[in-house]
Amino acid sequence: MFKSAIRDIIPDTDLDNLENSKAKEEFDLLLADCQKFIKNGNEELLRKAFLIALDANKDRLRLSGTPYFSHAVAVARIVATEIKLDDVSVIAALICDVIKTENEYDYKLIKAEFGTTIADIVTGIEKINHIEEELIQPEVELENYRKLLMSMFKDVRIIFIKLAERLENLRTIAPLAKEKQLKDAKESLEVFAPFANRFGFRNIKWELEDLAFKVINRKEFDKIKSKLLGKRKDREKYVEDFKAPLLNKISNDKFLVKNNVKVKIYGRAKHIYSIFNKTIARNKPVDELFDLIAIRIILECDDPNLCFYVYSLAASIYPPVPETFKDYINAPKQNGYQSIHCAVLGPQRRPVEIQLRTRAMHEVAERGVAAHFNYKKGFIPAQSVFDNPNAIEWMDSVREMIESNDTESPEELFNFLKKNTFLQEIHVFTPKNELHTFPVNSTPLDFAFQIHSELGSHYIGAKVNGKIVPIDYKLQSGDQVEILTSTKKSISEDWQSIITTNKARSVLNKYLKEIQTKNYRKGRKLWKSEIVNSQVAIRQSVIDKVVKELDLVSEREMYIELGKGNLEISYIAELLRELARKGAKVNLHKPLKKQTRTSIKSLIIRGKDRPGIVKEITESIISIENVSLNGISFDTIENVFEGKVTLKLNNDIELSSIIEKVMSITDIESVELY
Repeated sequence: MFKSAIRDIIPDTDLDNLENSKAKEEFDLLLADCQKFIKNGNEELLRKAFLIALDANKDRLRLSGTPYFSHAVAVARIVATEIKLDDVSVIAALICDVIKTENEYDYKLIKAEFGTTIADIVTGIEKINHIEEELIQPEVELENYRKLLMSMFKDVRIIFIKLAERLENLRTIAPLAKEKQLKDAKESLEVFAPFANRFGFRNIKWELEDLAFKVINRKEFDKIKSKLLGKRKDREKYVEDFKAPLLNKISNDKFLVKNNVKVKIYGRAKHIYSIFNKTIARNKPVDELFDLIAIRIILECDDPNLCFYVYSLAASIYPPVPETFKDYINAPKQNGYQSIHCAVLGPQRRPVEIQLRTRAMHEVAERGVAAHFNYKKGFIPAQSVFDNPNAIEWMDSVREMIESNDTESPEELFNFLKKNTFLQEIHVFTPKNELHTFPVNSTPLDFAFQIHSELGSHYIGAKVNGKIVPIDYKLQSGDQVEILTSTKKSISEDWQSIITTNKARSVLNKYLKEIQTKNYRKGRKLWKSEIVNSQVAIRQSVIDKVVKELDLVSEREMYIELGKGNLEISYIAELLRELARKGAKVNLHKPLKKQTRTSIKSLIIRGKDRPGIVKEITESIISIENVSLNGISFDTIENVFEGKVTLKLNNDIELSSIIEKVMSITDIESVELY
C-alpha cells in the first residue's frame, strides 16, 4: 500500500529523463561520492531518496535563491565524503527534511520504502529541527532541549547528520539576517564544535570554529587571515626547509628501509580561530606568534612503536622544546584520538609543532569514530560502532529516562545526563556529589586511589549507592561511591588484578615495593640470626638448593617470604637438616617446628543493620595479626543484613579468634563458616 503511494507521487524513477538538468548533475556528483567512499551501498534506494527529496522540496527556495534540494544534497555529500558514514546515513541526510505538513510524506511512507532505521533517523532529525525553531526564550531552553534529547538518542547517526547540516548551513550563511547568523554561529561554537570534537571529527570542528568566528568577529578574522595570506610564501618555504633534512634522514634510515616503512610529511597552518585564541592566551599579536605551522608525519604501517622511532629521528635533527611531548598513543583521548604531539626548534630556532601517527590513527584523527569501522571495512555493516554495547547502554538509559518520566524538572534531567557519557568513560560521584571521570571497568579501589592515595591505602570496603559492594565491582555511570577505611594500611598484592587506572597502579606498585623491601630486610635478618649464626659453615650452593626445594625463583624471594610470614624459619631449618644428611656442609641446632600454610576462609555474618556496623566488623578482623581481608559483600533487607567476608589466614586458631571478636560486636546475631 505504502509503496504504491510513493510511486504515485514519484512516477518517474529514471533520472536520465529528468527535465531538471541541475538536479541530474547534483545527483551524479553525489552518486560518484558514494561510489568512491561507500562500498556495497544501495544505489536503488539512493536514487529513490533523491527523487523524494527533489519532489518534497520542488517549491522551496533558500534565501540565496538556490533550490532547497541542493542543500539536502550538500548535506548528504558531507556525510559521504567528510564524515564517511554508511549509505543509510546518506539516504537519511537526503530526506531528513521531507516530512512536512504541506506534502504527503510521513513516517509510515518513509518506513515502507526505506525501513525502520532510516525512518527513525529522519523523524528524529525532523523533531530536532522542529524544536530548534522554538528555542527562542532562554528560560525555556532546558525544557526544549529535553524534548530534543528524546529523539536525538535513538541513533547516533542523527548527531552526525546534524553536524553535517550545521556545517553546510555555516558555509552558506551569508544571505541570512545578521541576528540569525549570530545565533547560528554562537550555537556552532558552544554546541556543535565541541560535539564534533567529542566524536573526533577534528576537521569539521576546525571549519565550524573558523566559519562561526568569521560571523562573530569578522574584523579579527579578516585581520588574521590577511596576515596569514601575506606570509603564505614565507610559510611554504619554511615548511619545505623544515621537511627537507627530515625526509632525507627518514628515507635513508636503514631500519625503516629494511622494514619497508613509508613515511609522508605534511605541513599546514593552524586554523584562524585557534590562532586567535593563541593571541588571547599569550597576549601577543599574530606577528609575534611563531608556532603557526604544524608538521604532520604519517607512517604507512600498523606498528605504533615506529612512531616513537621516527620521533627519535626528528629529535636528532631538531632540538625538542622541553615539556611539550605528549603521548596520546599509549594514553588515547576519550574520543579515540591517538598521536604523538611535540614541539621542536626548526630552522631559525622557531618552534614547530609535530604530530606523528600511523595511517590508521590518522583516519581516526580526521574522521573520528566513523574511521573505526571505515578504515578496515570500508562500509558500515549492520554490526558497527553504533552497536557498541557501551554506546547502546548509554543511549538506551538516556532515552528510557526521558520517555518514561514526565515529572522531573529540566535540572533533574541534566543531572541525570551528567551521569551518562559516551563509549569508554564513566562519571561517578563522591558522597558530596563531586563528579569524577573514570575509564570503563574501574572499581571502587580505582575510585579510592583517585581521590587520595591514603584513602586507597586504608581501603577495607566500599558502599555504592548506599550498599556494600565487592572489591571488584565495576563502577557504572551515576554511581555514588563511599569508601570505608581502617586506621591502618590494608594494601594487598591481590589488588593488582582488580585496579585499572594508572593512578591506582602507580600508588600500589610503590607501596608494594616498599613492603617488599621491608620484608626482605626482615627475612634477611631472621635468616642471619636463626640460621647463619647456628652454622659452622653454609655455602651458596646449599642456599641455592634450599631455594630450589622451596620452589622459589631466587634467594631474595626466600627472604621476602620469610619477612611476610608465609615461610617459617623452622621449615628452612628442616630442609637444611635434610641437605646435611645428604652430605651438605651445614650444622643446625635449632628445634624443628611445623611449617604454617596460609588458607582462604569465608564467613557468613548476620545481624541487625545500623550505621557503622560494617566498619566495626572489618576493623575487628584486620586488627588480628597475619589476617588479611580478601573480599566483603553485604546485603540489607528491612534492617537485617547478611554479609560474606573472605579472609586469608594461617591457622584455625586465628579463625576462632575472628569469630569470637565479630560475635562480640553489638547487633551481630550469627557468624558461621561458608
